[in-house]
Order: sequence, then structure tokens, then C-alpha cells
Amino acid sequence: MTWRRDKLPELVRAMSGRPRHEALRGHVTELLREGFGAPYDEIAHELYLLDNRGRIDTMWGATVIELKSDLRRELSDVQARMPDYLADAARRTLSPRPVTGIATDGATFIGYQLIEGVLTELRRYETDPEHPNELMAWLEPLLSEHVGLAPEARAVAQAFGKGSLTFSRARLTLDALWADLNGDPNSYCSSGGNLGNGRTHITMYNDSIEQLRGTVGARQVGFGQRPRWGRSPRGAAAAGSCLGNTRADGL
Repeated sequence: MTWRRDKLPELVRAMSGRPRHEALRGHVTELLREGFGAPYDEIAHELYLLDNRGRIDTMWGATVIELKSDLRRELSDVQARMPDYLADAARRTLSPRPVTGIATDGATFIGYQLIEGVLTELRRYETDPEHPNELMAWLEPLLSEHVGLAPEARAVAQAFGKGSLTFSRARLTLDALWADLNGDPNSYCSSGGNLGNGRTHITMYNDSIEQLRGTVGARQVGFGQRPRWGRSPRGAAAAGSCLGNTRADGL
């Protein structure tokens, strides 16, 4: 008997029905212990804030978990309290991971992070009892030191796709870097070539990702196909494209 195969489906089905608060706490604790190997004595429940102005429902490592009966009615309460919880967790945690908050009523999971003191929603996940491994995959970037994905396309998409926490965190990091680098001449192509004058490296990155996903209309590149260049890479380099103008330091 394995927990993921035999117990996880039952647990996810129970959570998807928005159980009562104490039942949900038990389900989340089991998920942390059995699904992610959390030692029982490292999971804190009803943890008072350092200034005694509130209590964190559940905390493990750098992850704060706020349990609700129904997020459809209680989302405003989460948004009011979560910033204090995350700030408190950042002061006390020893984990190298970014401090992250999860609000859940079992049926919905919402990831949060403080960005320059502002509560930022990362992603949401609606629990699907027919695909229990998807929940584990969605939570894995927050709660696991090791990748243990089930070999299912849907689970991999939840862990790393556009709707994943991994994607959101990476995007926030890129946004912060771009805010710092915006206006730096090294962040622009020196000449456009077939990319157009002044194309940024981030624009090129986004364009490449869209091509790989097949979401750029006439320029689509499907998986398993060779890209169709408007001109050869050598011709693009001769025309002065950014790809043919790479400096020694890689910028």
C-alpha cells in the first residue's frame, strides 16, 4: 500500500467538499506529513504572532497556511490578515525558501507572497478530486525539497506550467529585475535586424516562449517541429539581429 495511490484520492475528495475547520486542519496535517515528509514536531498550529496580535493557523518551514470554512465568503479576511502572518513568519523562519502563504478551504488553494510589503496573489488552484496528484504537484514547489511528481502530463503542467506557483514566482523575479534594469542600455539589442529596433531581451524571451507554446499565430512552432526562420540564423546575424550580436559576457 502506498499513501499517494491508496490514501491521497480519499483525502483530496474530502478536502474538496470544504470540511469543517478542525477536519480541514487534520487533512492538511496529513498532507504535510505523508505527502511531504514533514516531521510532526515541526508543524506549528495556532502559532501566536510575535506581537500577540493574532495567530497563524498552521506553519511549516517558510509556509504559512490559513484555514477557512469558505473562501468565497472569507477572502477579504485572508487579505487583511495574511500580510501580518507573512511578515511574522519572515522574522522567525530559518528556512532559505521564500516565505509564502496559502489560504485554503479545501476546495480552493491560493498562494500569496509579500512583494515589497504588498500582499501579492501568486496563483489559485481549484481542487479536482478526480486528479489528486494535481494538488500535490501544485503544492510541491512550496513544500518539497525534492521533485516527486507523478508521471502524468497534468501533474507536470500544474507544477511548472503557466498556472503554477513556479511560473508565478519566476515571473515576479523577472519583473523585479526588469524594474531595476529598465533603461540600462545593455538590456536592449543594439540593433533590431529582423527582430525590430530596440527589442529587449525580455521581449525576445517572451516571444521565444510563445513560439514554443504555439501561441503566436502565423509564426507558430509546434512541439517536435523545427522552427521556421524568416531567414537563416547566419543571415539574421549578418543583418544585425540581437542573436547575432551576443557579447562575450552573454548579454
